[in-house]
Amino acid sequence: MTLPIVPFFADKYGRKWITIIGLGIQIIATLGLLLSYDLTATYVFMFMMGFAMSFRLTVGFVWMQELVPTDYKVWTCTLFSMMQSVTAIASTLYFMYVSDDYMPYFSTALWTCLLSTMMMFSMPESPIYLLQQNRKHEALKIIEQINEHN
Repeated sequence: MTLPIVPFFADKYGRKWITIIGLGIQIIATLGLLLSYDLTATYVFMFMMGFAMSFRLTVGFVWMQELVPTDYKVWTCTLFSMMQSVTAIASTLYFMYVSDDYMPYFSTALWTCLLSTMMMFSMPESPIYLLQQNRKHEALKIIEQINEHN
């Protein structure tokens, strides 16, 4: 549902803020799932989780690839995809063999999402996005900053 819409907003408002908004939606949904005792509310929060996925998986992925040096793009893309798969497999195995209690699982997800969101504020905006917006001076500063770390 959001897949055709979210990249448009990322091109218009920047990759960083769209990714942070998606993570914010995911935090609210995860908190709601932890506190919900109503089936309808649980469905709403699950919908919100799915809604937020395209923010993270499409825009976040593009943003990450735009910040990574060319030599590391293949490895970064592979690791990113593997982490998505490992998360799905781990959750399946958790509920299959460890416990039916979702509280520890969603609590861990909430803390990792909160940590990721806080870290996103320290990340620079995509220089490619800034160049598309004709903000060359800002893009140059970010490219210099990336070069210092690499």
